[in-house]
Amino acid sequence: MERQIEEKLMSYKQMKPKSAKKYSGDIKRLHQRIYNKPMTDLQWLTNRDKVLKGAKMKTETEEYNYLTFRNNLNSVIMVLRSLGNDTEADTYVELRDKFNDKYTEDNATGKYLNQKQMDKHLSFKEWDDIIKQLESKQTLSQMEQNFLIVMKIHREYPLRNDLGDMEIITKAKYDKLSDEQKDERNRFIKNQRGMTLVLAQYKTEGKYHRKEIKITNVKIKKFLTKFLKDNPDRKFILQTDKGKPLTNEGLAVTMNVVSKQYNDGVSFGTTALRKSYMTNRFSKTKREMKKMAGVLGHSVNTGMSIYTKENKEVI
Repeated sequence: MERQIEEKLMSYKQMKPKSAKKYSGDIKRLHQRIYNKPMTDLQWLTNRDKVLKGAKMKTETEEYNYLTFRNNLNSVIMVLRSLGNDTEADTYVELRDKFNDKYTEDNATGKYLNQKQMDKHLSFKEWDDIIKQLESKQTLSQMEQNFLIVMKIHREYPLRNDLGDMEIITKAKYDKLSDEQKDERNRFIKNQRGMTLVLAQYKTEGKYHRKEIKITNVKIKKFLTKFLKDNPDRKFILQTDKGKPLTNEGLAVTMNVVSKQYNDGVSFGTTALRKSYMTNRFSKTKREMKKMAGVLGHSVNTGMSIYTKENKEVI
C-alpha cells in the first residue's frame, strides 16, 4: 500500500521519491496508531474524528507534540489531493490552520509546548551575551570558532543547517560554473562589492530552487570581512582542523557540544536558533494579528496571506 501512495504522490506533484516516502510513512504510522493492523485502503482518511484522534495519540515510542500532529495533517492533505479528493483535503486544511493559529499564539506568548523547548529558547540578549563571551576569549578552538560563525550569521539570517558544507568562492569563479555545478552545493560568494549566501541544497529547495541571500547587515559584514582576511586560505565557512567541510552532521555535533558550555549546560541547535529568532522578531506582530483576526473574523494565516500586503515605500 505504501508503494501505491508513493506512486500517486510522485505522479500528482512530480514529487521526489524521498519526499513521497516520507508522506507515505506518515500515513502508514498514523493508520497503525488508529487501527493497529495493516493498511489495505485509504478510505479511512475521510473519518476525520479518528484521524484527528490518531494524530494526537501518544505511543510507547513517540510523545505527542504539535509539530508531529501538524506534519500528520499535512501528509493526510497531500495524499487526499493526490487521490483527487480536494473537498476532504480542504476540510483538513481548515482544521490544520486553526491549530497553526493556536501554535502561533502559544509561541508568541512564550507558552511553549514543553520545558525542553523553553530551555532551548534564547532571547536576543541571551544570544548576544553568548557571542560576547566567545569574542572576549583570546583564542578559540576550531569548534568554538565554527560555533561563533553560526551564532553571528543566524542572529540576522535564520537558516537551517545550511552552513555545514558551504564553500567559499569568488564571484568570478562562481559565474563560470554551469547551472548543474551551481546546484551541487551551498556557497558563500565573496567579492569587493559584498557577500552572498547561495543555497542550492536545503530542505525546501525543491519548492523554492536556488536561493541567494545578500549579506546586508553591517555588523555581520564587518565580522565576516575580518574573519576572511585573517583566514585567507580558508575554503569553507565551517571546517574541521584538517580544512575539510564540517558537514551538516558535524555542525549538529558542534552545536550540541559548544552550546552546552555557554548556555548553562543546555544544548541547542540551528532549529532552536531559527525558532528563537522568529519568536523574538515577530511575536509582538503575531499577538497583534491574533487580536485583529478575532475582530475581523478570519484566521491569522488568512490575515497574513490574503489581507497583508507589502508596503513598498517601507521596502
